[in-house]
Amino acid sequence: MAENLERQLALMALLAGAKRGLSREDIFGRLETFYPTETGKQAVAAKKMLARDMESLAGLGLPILSSGEDGGDRYRVAGTGETLPADFCLSESEASGLRELLEDPVVVQQLAPPSARVLSNLLAFHAPFDQEGQGENRESSALDARLSRLMAMARVKSAVQISYPSRTGTVETRVISPIGGWLHHGRPYVVAMCHRDQVPKTFTVAKIARLEASAELFFGAPKGFVFEEHANRNAFRLENEGLRKVQIRIAAEESWRLRERAPWAVVEDYPDGAVKAEFAVSSPRRFYRMVLGYGRYAEILGPPEMRSEFAAFLKACL
Repeated sequence: MAENLERQLALMALLAGAKRGLSREDIFGRLETFYPTETGKQAVAAKKMLARDMESLAGLGLPILSSGEDGGDRYRVAGTGETLPADFCLSESEASGLRELLEDPVVVQQLAPPSARVLSNLLAFHAPFDQEGQGENRESSALDARLSRLMAMARVKSAVQISYPSRTGTVETRVISPIGGWLHHGRPYVVAMCHRDQVPKTFTVAKIARLEASAELFFGAPKGFVFEEHANRNAFRLENEGLRKVQIRIAAEESWRLRERAPWAVVEDYPDGAVKAEFAVSSPRRFYRMVLGYGRYAEILGPPEMRSEFAAFLKACL
């Protein structure tokens, strides 16, 4: 493995430093340690090895192009092309289409990891995320995309300037360095180093009114910081932040499915095989759609206003 990597790096360095494409013989001559061709068998093996190395580099997002210069094949590193303008922006339909592709596991599996990261960053930095949401799906998509953008900035170690409300409700301009993101009852949060206080803090993505790259240096997490422990400590504090506790009853015919999907939500077993479950709901419409998945075997027990809202939701669907 190490030998393969060393050979491929040597190949990339050779081609990147060449002013024009190199023939196969040029490559073998300059890298004879890696591609010996003294015997006929070695020459055949070297050709196969070179082809495999080029394929491996292409899979890493470093394609090597072949052109028929001077009557023979010559190889060169693919050019990087023009830099994407900072003000480049995908249209709403383009962003939506790209997001659907990146959410399709079949498509993603066919992409080389570097290509997937490039498309993810394109969506993160050059899509209109901050448009006003229209309806439940649009709002959830905007929040997920904003979290994705923050995670993309964390990967490239870029500090972020955000508009965020203080405890008194005053909107402030803050600079943060994203560390990681997490979901709590479906709501996205980001853990980041606060540049003002120099400590890791949790920020609610839905409360971030604006975000853009900052010129300040990126601050990494302090030594010994464990992201999972920080997230778990904040879970209790976030438990009642904008959430409503809802109880539902699932009949025996479908109780097995609930136990498989959300065993942590079951709070009571009934003698007839039915179960009572409790959920902390931040998105009523999404919760209603989940309940509808159980059909006539599900009943919202409370609170009363959720039963009324669910009835109105069903009426609107007819």
